[in-house]
Amino acid sequence: MTLWERELWVELLWGGLLAAAIPLGMDAAFRGFFLLTRCFIRPDRDRSVGPSGSRPLRFALVIPAHNEAGVLATTLQDLERLAYPREAWQVFVVADACTDATAAVARRAEAVCLEKPGLRPQGKGRALQWFWEHHRDQLQSFDVLVVLDADSRVEPSFLAGLADAFHRGAEQVQAWVQPVPELTRWASVLAAYSEWLSQEVDDRACRYWGWPVRFRGTGMAFRVDTLRGGWPVLCTKAEDVELTLWGLRQGSIDFVPAAVVYDPKPVTALGVARQRARWLQGQWEVFRHYGRDIVRLLGRGIRIWPCLLAILGRPKVGALMGRLCLFVLVISLPPAVEWLRKALGIFLGGALLVDMAYYGLGLLWVERPSLYANALLRAPLYVLLWLWSALVAVGSRRPWLRARG
Repeated sequence: MTLWERELWVELLWGGLLAAAIPLGMDAAFRGFFLLTRCFIRPDRDRSVGPSGSRPLRFALVIPAHNEAGVLATTLQDLERLAYPREAWQVFVVADACTDATAAVARRAEAVCLEKPGLRPQGKGRALQWFWEHHRDQLQSFDVLVVLDADSRVEPSFLAGLADAFHRGAEQVQAWVQPVPELTRWASVLAAYSEWLSQEVDDRACRYWGWPVRFRGTGMAFRVDTLRGGWPVLCTKAEDVELTLWGLRQGSIDFVPAAVVYDPKPVTALGVARQRARWLQGQWEVFRHYGRDIVRLLGRGIRIWPCLLAILGRPKVGALMGRLCLFVLVISLPPAVEWLRKALGIFLGGALLVDMAYYGLGLLWVERPSLYANALLRAPLYVLLWLWSALVAVGSRRPWLRARG
């Protein structure tokens, strides 16, 4: 290899490092900005629900399910504790090719059970798509459609919190999804901490600045009049990402901490791996189907960039490891230009310090900080767990990947 060729390869390599460092560094910059914002927010104010003199909004609670008889009964029983007029809400269970007693459980609890035909289940997104295409006429008397998981639990004030947001003019809402880990399993605790932290810091800061947040799969709420303008075509395993992209095209997605839904986390490391495998499969499908939409949304301004980074930059641990690897490369490779190496080194080093502050300061706000601090010591194992998830994602073709168990 000639000297000229060697210099060319070095310049190309550094160009690639710079191209990779920009989005990874931008993600850390937003995270640092959100962390600083969170330090000045009083979260107790976000959880209050003001008295409403308006008529009660009518809610359609839609629960897509595949063979969920074991948990659905408890969920439907839990919904009866809602501190909201009973005549103002109705549960719809979409049974996706169930072979157990899911439909019977739903009917016994006086939910409207809609059995999606077919020999094979097609996944949560397709179940919601089928509901909208074939049964949207049943929503004519409702104001708001809410999507819940079959194992979701809600606070009694859940619908009151949503109603307050919609009375204030919201069109699309994401409730607070409180992760419930298995306290004796480090993987479950780490998964819960990551999801809690992204809401406690990122979503609270976005709410403060009036920026949109992403949908999280459960606790998603839409004004029915907005949906009549055109329900999105859901064709991937990441229906939350698809709905987020659609919601950003419609307007803003508001975060409502006053409406709390509890989301049980997988108990075992295998369950965590399966859940993240489904996310990865959906992520790849989203890039394939929505690349142009994502580029168009980037042109709408900086206020929606954090939301796009949140849904497209998963897993967070992957972004963190990417920053770490780039930092090591930058300080060890021969420089094309010395000032560029110094600038990138400072930029990525600062990003890694933000990561450390993000996960460290979160311990000041979470309940039982010692539990999550001990789990953070297993963070290297969490990286391996994500690699396992990638292998599961490549090898599995199931539309519903079981996270429990």
